[in-house]
Amino acid sequence: MNPSHSPKLSPLSSQSPPSSVSAPVRSADPARAARIGAALIIAGAVAFSSKAVMVKMAYAVDPSITPITIMAVRMAFALPLFVLSAWWVVRRGVAKGNGRVSIGDGLRIGGLGMLGYYVAMYMDFAGLSYISAGLERLILFVFPTMVVLLSAWKSSQRVPVRTRVALAVTYFGVAIAVAGSVQMSGSPSDLLIGSLLVLGSALAFALFNVGAESMIRKVGPARFTAISMVWASLASLTHFAVVQLPQSRDLWPQLPAEALTELTLICAVMAVVATVVPSFLISAGVARLGAGRAAIIGSVGPVATFVMAGMVLGEVVTMAQVVGGVVVVAGVITVTRQ
Repeated sequence: MNPSHSPKLSPLSSQSPPSSVSAPVRSADPARAARIGAALIIAGAVAFSSKAVMVKMAYAVDPSITPITIMAVRMAFALPLFVLSAWWVVRRGVAKGNGRVSIGDGLRIGGLGMLGYYVAMYMDFAGLSYISAGLERLILFVFPTMVVLLSAWKSSQRVPVRTRVALAVTYFGVAIAVAGSVQMSGSPSDLLIGSLLVLGSALAFALFNVGAESMIRKVGPARFTAISMVWASLASLTHFAVVQLPQSRDLWPQLPAEALTELTLICAVMAVVATVVPSFLISAGVARLGAGRAAIIGSVGPVATFVMAGMVLGEVVTMAQVVGGVVVVAGVITVTRQ
């Protein structure tokens, strides 16, 4: 595939912001910049990977809690930080002579943000109520392969044979991992529903990335990320107010004080540690390394989720999941290096 017709994206997370940086920024000390960039990417990927574990922790505290409730509380904590970030990057852009973001561009960014950070997130959180955190992270990790296919379709470009083979290998790895999870799931139907929801989340985020490419070039990655996340936060909170509140009539689950405190703390930490902070860590890392090298280093994400899920949630990893995970990571790295 002609690189000029497809985005070079880093498969760090289904909820990590895209970057228009495909080559590293030049530095007076390239070795030091590479070390710092690698550390930023690893930290960001691990932080993003903790999201699935925290969602499962929230479900464990209150199994009746809905995905939109977790989303809304998470984004309520994150929204002030993203509003502040949006104000700062827009003001900084104007000060540098980049001009203001037009209303039309703001609406387009908002639509993309709701697709990538609201629709995709909702399907992901819903899927996590059916499947393990480790399997969820592995399925989400294939979204860059969807970006490749969508970009090829959008630009009417043929996908090279080598890339097609890598794509087939990637999805074969997912099939291995899913099949190896049957014995660990509550029922085959739950496994199927959860896997399809998370796969749908990956597709929604891939569509977001393909659509976001031109807007990122126009307004810059920092402004795009901040504005799109504000829109997504507002969409999540509106969904909660319109759909969830009339059903429950409660702003928050009626739980004992200790459990309620634990649930609130989980969502607050998720907002900062697994949402806001890694957004900026990964953007800074990609700027130093370039998207290609960042993609390879970011493959620590699924591994980190499996480790955290085992340590925190007690999830057992089967040999089939290990084999499938290795195949998926190898396939994604091959595709993103084309």
